[in-house]
Amino acid sequence: MCVVVYFVTCRLALYVPSAVDLTRGGFFYKRPDGTYDTIISAQHILKSMSDSHDKQLAGMKLQLQESRDLLGSFAGAAKGRKETLLDLVNTGLSTDDNGQVAVECCLQLIHELSAASADTPVVLAVDDHNALYWRTDYGTAVHKTPRGKPAYQYRKEVKVNKLNLARAFKLLERKDLGACRVLVADSCSRMIPEDVGIAARASVTYHMPGFSTVETAHALYYYHERGLVPSPPTEQQVAAMKALTNGSGEDLRRWCVSVTQTDMGLL
Repeated sequence: MCVVVYFVTCRLALYVPSAVDLTRGGFFYKRPDGTYDTIISAQHILKSMSDSHDKQLAGMKLQLQESRDLLGSFAGAAKGRKETLLDLVNTGLSTDDNGQVAVECCLQLIHELSAASADTPVVLAVDDHNALYWRTDYGTAVHKTPRGKPAYQYRKEVKVNKLNLARAFKLLERKDLGACRVLVADSCSRMIPEDVGIAARASVTYHMPGFSTVETAHALYYYHERGLVPSPPTEQQVAAMKALTNGSGEDLRRWCVSVTQTDMGLL
């Protein structure tokens, strides 16, 4: 995913390397409405945007009144007039003890990028996206005192939908992202079951074309350089292997060795 984001032709890319990190690790703060803010995850995202796109963000004016109201509502926000997306990012990074500031600035940044996507190409990318449909590492202590029995307590998991930041990055469920391009990739490499996630609304089957004659020749020369084929292939041998494999790369790898070993004269 990181390679795709690096080479994507857009002006702005908000990239979350692993959604797993949105569901575990660091401090979390409870709001009065019962949801939670994860300050470290939010600041990582904001810092990444600042490091990658500070000049672009500094040149982009805030388009939403909600963003201006947000910047003026936090007592810890830096003084002075705030008009750009970089001001929004820096406000979220201005404190280490107010999770709501960081998370709200991060959420509002997504809204601002969505608004800007009408004129500026924007990509929102999340790797390990299916982690947002799995368990979290956050939990709260619940105390119980049954009548006539000893008091006890247990740990209750905080669900993903209670994490304001993680919930916002369920991008495939959102319809408020404007013209943003959305890239997500599932993963089972971090103990996430393969069947966890959200089904794609549409799928496209791409049929990979077979090797051309030139590509077949390149492959055979590569096998010769690696010692799998004793001599460089001739035009006749390339044509014979192309016909025998019908351009299949898998058949070409298998037959280039076995044909040579049986002295059939093709190679």
